[in-house]
Order: sequence, then structure tokens, then C-alpha cells
Amino acid sequence: MTTKQVAAKREDSLRRLVEGAQKGVGHMAEHPLVNLALDLLDRTAALRNSAAYPEDFQVWYGQYTKSVGSVSANFIEGYARGSQQEFIKFLAIARGSAYEAYVWSRASGIICIVDDTRALCDLVDRIILEAFDNGP
Repeated sequence: MTTKQVAAKREDSLRRLVEGAQKGVGHMAEHPLVNLALDLLDRTAALRNSAAYPEDFQVWYGQYTKSVGSVSANFIEGYARGSQQEFIKFLAIARGSAYEAYVWSRASGIICIVDDTRALCDLVDRIILEAFDNGP
């Protein structure tokens, strides 16, 4: 199996995980955080499938997609747990993954990916602040 095939298989697994989690929590599937994370996964997959991706793309791509996928998966899992304490715990994990994705996006050097990943970090931070005020 080529590196590209392994990356595609990993991406498909992440997408199935996130989509399965979405079905379990109904309205959270349309949350802006989930949509942004899935959009980032789609756009990086499109880059991977194009001939124009940077030479070192595979080096950062796997880590980037894992961390972006983890953001939405942990957000949904924390929400599904049903308590504010659990929600905040999983948001903290999602925040760590968002900032990891940001580091990998910087390694890519692709400006639109960097900017959008930074927006993902900012959104997670806002959700955490709201969770302390309102609960899940």
C-alpha cells in the first residue's frame, strides 16, 4: 500500500468516526465547530489528491488530519456525555488537538490552511468560555 493510499484510508476512517458521532447527537452535527473541522478535512484531502501539493505534504498531512478529526470527535463526545464537567474535559482535549493542527498547518506553509486552522482554534476557545458560563 502506497503512502497516499494509507493516508486516504486514515482520512476515510476519521470521516466515518466523525459522521457516526454526528448521528448520535443530532443537532450537534450542524454545529459550526464540527462543520469547520470537516471542511478542513475535505480541503486537505483535495490538496492531497491534486498534483500541486508541497513536496513534504505527506510528512505533515497525517498528523494534521488526525488532529483536526480529533477536534470535532472530542467536541461531540464531550457533549454526548451530558454533564458540564465532562463537556469541559473533552473541550480541553479538543483545544489541544486544534492547536496541534495549527502547528502542523504552519508546517504546511499553505496560507489558507493556516488561517482556517487558526479560526478553528479561536472557535474552540470561544466554546470553552461559553461552556463555563452556560454548560453544554
